[in-house]
Amino acid sequence: MIEPLSAERLAVQLGGRTLFAGLDAVFQPGRVTCVIGPNGAGKSTLMACLAGLRRPDAGTARLGGAPVLDMGSAARARRIGFLPQTPEIAWPIEVAALVALGRTPYRSSGSLTGFPPVAAERSAAKITSCVFIASSRSGRIGWPSRIPATNASICPLNG
Repeated sequence: MIEPLSAERLAVQLGGRTLFAGLDAVFQPGRVTCVIGPNGAGKSTLMACLAGLRRPDAGTARLGGAPVLDMGSAARARRIGFLPQTPEIAWPIEVAALVALGRTPYRSSGSLTGFPPVAAERSAAKITSCVFIASSRSGRIGWPSRIPATNASICPLNG
């Protein structure tokens, strides 16, 4: 079961400037929610706080009622998927392999060897809408084709 992701009274200041304060939000599973605002408004910072990648100055990000920052990194990685807003990928990699990297927290050894079962890979590719370019190399394909593999910002995952 995928649980709601929420922000309770989140606050972040950067360089003496308040990006957001007292922010409350609930992101329901199965719904698409857009966070909009001008450059520098704190959208990416909010996503990083929700994913547990940045500690807010105040408030709590929760997944299913549990504070995200109280989860161990492996447990958090199994429950939250995060892709930054920058669509560049640092090395040439097939899109299917990039999607499969999202299964890394589910590997028993924690190593990057041995990709997950093909069924899990195909399921992940279908969910991320990149089936049609699964064998393309993301470092070599054009910008529009790269978007499906790197377009999501944060997504609670179902183990």
